[in-house]
Amino acid sequence: MEFTHPYIESVLGQQDVSEYSPVANDNNATELLLQADSHWQRGNIASCFQCLDAARASDKLSNNTDQHLALGLECLANGQLDKAYAAFVQTALSAAENDDNTLKVFATERAVNIAFWMGCVDKMESAIQPLCRSAETLPYAGGIVAFVQHMAGQSAHAEETARRAIAAGFDDPWTLHAVAHCLYSLGRISECAEWIRENRRAAVKCSTFMRTHFEFHLALCLIDMKDIEGLGELVSGPLWGDLLDDEKDDYWAATGVLNVLWKAELRGLLFDCQRDRDYHIENVMRHLEQSASASRSKVFSLCILRWATGEFREMWLQKLYAASVDNEVFKIMVDAISIIYPMGGEDGMTNNTEKWRHVNSLIFPVADHLSELGASPEQREVLEEFVGTILLKNKELAPGGDEYPKEVDDKPVESIDRWLERNRRPGVSYYDQFCGLK
Repeated sequence: MEFTHPYIESVLGQQDVSEYSPVANDNNATELLLQADSHWQRGNIASCFQCLDAARASDKLSNNTDQHLALGLECLANGQLDKAYAAFVQTALSAAENDDNTLKVFATERAVNIAFWMGCVDKMESAIQPLCRSAETLPYAGGIVAFVQHMAGQSAHAEETARRAIAAGFDDPWTLHAVAHCLYSLGRISECAEWIRENRRAAVKCSTFMRTHFEFHLALCLIDMKDIEGLGELVSGPLWGDLLDDEKDDYWAATGVLNVLWKAELRGLLFDCQRDRDYHIENVMRHLEQSASASRSKVFSLCILRWATGEFREMWLQKLYAASVDNEVFKIMVDAISIIYPMGGEDGMTNNTEKWRHVNSLIFPVADHLSELGASPEQREVLEEFVGTILLKNKELAPGGDEYPKEVDDKPVESIDRWLERNRRPGVSYYDQFCGLK
């Protein structure tokens, strides 16, 4: 199988995934499994199982690679992420043994994604081992490896990996996007913004998610640069306003807008015309109210909660509390956001001092565990800055410069110093207001 295979190219090239149908009378088991994968990608689970059953019934799964791939798809369709991850790792290893580089990259990328959904960087690092020596010799491999290196906190190394892959001719959207992650993390904000603008052309044929994800990263840069005019133009343009109506149904495109607008608000960046901002928020929420699922992303579910209003807010809160039964960090963040933003929408933060103090004590024990909520550090940064805002507000409210407690119930808790150590990026003036505070 080649990297130019139409289905492989669409998935690894970050394009929209349509139903893939093998050539008539094709006896290739891998082709049937890719068809099953295309059904799973589009949420058609019944058809996914039908393809898997057809492959197994005809005894076409003759090699270990296909057997592992079939198991991985079955586990994904059943929502068994741990088992799916293990099966795709085995698929990649088996493909490597059989010199099937295409399936090796495909399965590794899937294993990395599953580990990312689980919020487990260790699993991401383990999954890329079959690709590490191929980052400059195989399509897409460099971007996959570089992204994982960045997620593991090795942004400088990740940038080198991605740039070497690009220099070798592998300038696919994900590898270009990995460089943007690194530049942002390293505090090279103007360079990052320019990099994204220069490479927009690479995302033209990409899915709605990937096209708007490029713009999401640009929005983060504009917020760092306090370019509120540029941010307004971006939201009204390629990030949201220019999208076709059916493109606005994309969950990630919609929630990305809520993320960056909340982040701008936390930074105190006010739009010249707040009505434009409020219009976009209302428009985003209309597209999400029919399709949002609390199971898709904890981070973006919290972004929805920040802006949700009325009956939808009440319904969304119930869904979030149901989804947070076994996750203390998530539940506390749901509590904190619902207290600080009691009405959601454009009403903004509460002015009740006691509520701020209550949230301050509530959030202390879990504030440095937000990574457990998953997503990338850049996507999760809005929650970190929500916590930072709480720390600053309560320092302001503390009588006589009271010190923060060092422990709550014998557990170390968040402080401004700990928050800065975890979050500060070089060259970004936003963090200066935290310096010197204890």
